Amino acid sequence: LVVAKPKRVIFNPGTESMESKRQFEAAGILTEEACTLVMLETGQF
Repeated sequence: LVVAKPKRVIFNPGTESMESKRQFEAAGILTEEACTLVMLETGQF
């Protein structure tokens, strides 16, 4: 995923990984711990 250079990576509840988060952030990729269903419903996605 780091090679794909997404703007952000969302970790849904229960999928958090500190190692992955560090790797993404080191590559300049924003990370967020949130529920994508809630984000969609509230216009945050």
